[in-house]
Amino acid sequence: MSLIRLNDVSVRFEKVAVLREAFFKLEAGDRVGLIGKNGSGKSTLLKLVLDQVAPDTGTVSVELGTRIGYFSQFSELNGAATIQEVLAELFVHVQAIEAELADIDGAIAAGPPVDELDRLIHRQSELFADMDRLDGWDYQRSIDTVLTTLGFNDAHRICAIDELSGGWRNRAALAKILLEAPDVLLLDEPTNYLDVAGVEWLEGWFKNFRGAAVIVSHDRTFLDAVVTASWRWRTSTCTNTRATSPTT
Repeated sequence: MSLIRLNDVSVRFEKVAVLREAFFKLEAGDRVGLIGKNGSGKSTLLKLVLDQVAPDTGTVSVELGTRIGYFSQFSELNGAATIQEVLAELFVHVQAIEAELADIDGAIAAGPPVDELDRLIHRQSELFADMDRLDGWDYQRSIDTVLTTLGFNDAHRICAIDELSGGWRNRAALAKILLEAPDVLLLDEPTNYLDVAGVEWLEGWFKNFRGAAVIVSHDRTFLDAVVTASWRWRTSTCTNTRATSPTT
């Protein structure tokens, strides 16, 4: 079953055809790069998936329960929280497990009766398994790695997001989406605000990402490094050719 499917979709803006009879499907594990001129409908496809744009004709379907993360070149976080606090909130379930494990350690150290000790050890084993499954032991390091590689210094990490420039808030939004690790990533020009080291890190991050992705980018070197197929969108006709490997 396709995670995302567009079937015979057409979209017009102010009588101008942006998409015409477009067909597209995304399977689990696919990483598709969308290439083409500005105005050819690449970003519109992403907005159709997000239900931000309605098709004039045709259908758009997303598999029930699919978690989607979206980043655009205009994505910006805002608020009084720091980026460090925002990213830590993504792991509240892991922090709850850590707190319960700390309580169990204290209870075991107090020397409970044998029956209670057995219960505590059994529960501790369950929580250890949960942490392994969630890869929760190193979440602090994961946060630090993504922030360091995207260029956040100590000052950036402790000031309110509202105090960051638009470019840094974009980077913060990208960091949040990557750590959320959704089933499908929709990325619109994700490398625009990244330096060479940041782009290289993002390429490496994709090597371990098990979800699907649709990436709009003019950076062909980046696309060649991360996608499994490329679709070329030509003006409003949306003729596209799928490859088994990135197009050149």
